[in-house]
Amino acid sequence: MRTAKFCRIVLPHSASFDTYPIVSHGEVVEYLGDDSEYPEWFLGRDASGRKGYLPKDFFRPSPEADNLMIAQRSYNARELNVSPKAEATLLEAYGGWANIQIADDIGWVPINCISIEDENQSSSS
Repeated sequence: MRTAKFCRIVLPHSASFDTYPIVSHGEVVEYLGDDSEYPEWFLGRDASGRKGYLPKDFFRPSPEADNLMIAQRSYNARELNVSPKAEATLLEAYGGWANIQIADDIGWVPINCISIEDENQSSSS
């Protein structure tokens, strides 16, 4: 789901990886296995060797090999380190995760780390 709504961080989150896959539409990634906690995601490795979790619906199997997936859109797997009370903009939600923007930083956090709020509340706290 793509959206743009005001939200507030309610739980802290630390990124799972120091580096993360960044892929463009049509690029191939290596499929390394399903994510047992979030079934809509899989562990993958991009052409630069960076590992991270990727949304299954953003990729399709490659006809060339069983362990390769082709990106159906550009995707950046960056996770954000966040602390409670920070204000953010929800850009997109997928499979238990939220892609948010805080100032100039954009990245993913578990959806339970945010609370979607009425935009009028952003200046009243």
